[in-house]
Amino acid sequence: MSTAQKPSRAKRVGLVLLLLVPLLLVGYVALKGLLVLPSALSAMGRVGRLQALADQDPAALLLGGGLDVVSEEVQGLYADLSRIQRRVGGDLALVARLRGLPHVGPTLGAAPHLLEMGVQLAAAGDAALAAAQPLMATLLEPDGSEATSDGLTQQVLQSLTDQQAQWSRAQVAAEAAGRARARFSADGLPSRLASPMAMLDRYLPWLRSGTTALVLAPELMGASGPRHYLVLAQNNDELRATGGYVSGIGLVVLDQGKLVRVDFQDSYAVDDLTKDHPDPPPAMREQMGIDLWLTKDTNWFPHFSTSAQACMDLYYIDQGISTDGVIAADMVALERVVAALGPLELPEYGVQVDGSNVMALIQDYWAPDLPEGMTWEQWEAIPWQVRKATWFDTRKSFMPDLVAALQDRLFTDLASLDIQRLLWTAKSLLDEKHVLIHLPDPRAQEALRDLGWGGDMLHPDHDYLAVVDTNVGYTKVNPNIAHEIGYHVRIDSAGRAQGELALSYTNTSQREIAACVKDMRYEPTYELMTQRCYWNYVRV
Repeated sequence: MSTAQKPSRAKRVGLVLLLLVPLLLVGYVALKGLLVLPSALSAMGRVGRLQALADQDPAALLLGGGLDVVSEEVQGLYADLSRIQRRVGGDLALVARLRGLPHVGPTLGAAPHLLEMGVQLAAAGDAALAAAQPLMATLLEPDGSEATSDGLTQQVLQSLTDQQAQWSRAQVAAEAAGRARARFSADGLPSRLASPMAMLDRYLPWLRSGTTALVLAPELMGASGPRHYLVLAQNNDELRATGGYVSGIGLVVLDQGKLVRVDFQDSYAVDDLTKDHPDPPPAMREQMGIDLWLTKDTNWFPHFSTSAQACMDLYYIDQGISTDGVIAADMVALERVVAALGPLELPEYGVQVDGSNVMALIQDYWAPDLPEGMTWEQWEAIPWQVRKATWFDTRKSFMPDLVAALQDRLFTDLASLDIQRLLWTAKSLLDEKHVLIHLPDPRAQEALRDLGWGGDMLHPDHDYLAVVDTNVGYTKVNPNIAHEIGYHVRIDSAGRAQGELALSYTNTSQREIAACVKDMRYEPTYELMTQRCYWNYVRV
């Protein structure tokens, strides 16, 4: 054999050894895997049964005692996966070094992280289900002795407090699952994993945020002292950046899980004009001629946390009360909540209120009640100070009475409430941004942001389009505004992109207006307030 042939043979031998090492490593792990085959088969069976349970009607699952079955399967899955991780977890870490191999490399590289994620998800599920069962029992079958008061919230607080160790365990495991997920890419994984990974990426933030919220909940409910929250009623007929003009402001106080105070009043009544107020944002002063920044105009900023903090600051100036958070709800939210809780009896008005008539009643009672024989022209000729005392100061008196009826229905007649419907209504309103929440606690606000309930303008690492309309004309005309957005992007051969945005607004009001005048004049009826000119401040 010539000397020239020897290096060639050596190279071939080296190449064979190079290929044999990973094959032997994979084979070794596969042989060890036979030791955990029973656990793997058991885990697969449990996953299949859990998937079948997940496909059932959630209501039937909850009301039919299905959580016990789910809990048993998740507990078993956690045991199976933990056993597998103890046996082959270290070996999978070695196999992960082969992630550069073609075809199978991405799967091998992800294997230890997938297993760790599965273990932590099962641990989080096991702890969360153990903690959730007494809580769900409280919500779905409240103690009858407490069902005629706000004792339900106290029962919920007690359940959350009793289960804090489990909720904390679930939170820690959920965070660990998130870290494991961040260590690998789903690109290159087998196609059969694509759908489960997409679902996981959608719901993992919910698990992390939900467990965090439940750990923080006792303090938010006043476990260590009173908590004060502002509730803003936003009228989306007069659109503002976070949902609508703040027409009413409520103060809710929770102490030891008990609702100890609910005050709801016209937003004008909150102002104390003897106090020094800050200047309004420059654009608001320019567009609306406002020289004094008041609480009802604090939701100028699209970023809800900024608007909410401004509201809390001005409320403190006016009322001297430090608050712990803000909840904003528009009229759509009110309508749906009344529908879920109603019908409501308001004997002092002689009406029954439900989701179908609540908005019409609010608008009817907003209008002045003219003396017999008086025309609207005669009424408008009455000096403003007289009209203010006899109408303006009481035009929203129906709203506090409606809120009192809602509170009474919610806390004094629990046995007849559809708790499940209420919970789903609340979730849908939060998901659709009809309700926004701001909590100054950074951990709570991060959880809200992950759930999409904080109303924050985010800063992702990709382009997005946001069009923010603000009615600056002192009218309720937004129901009559038809709005269209056209957005087109052209990408040239060099990869440069140019976007073109077209915004179209059409005022469909049928009323004849001689001239558009921007002023704070009040019409005799709410309907006429919706049939006016439109001034819109647009931010893109």
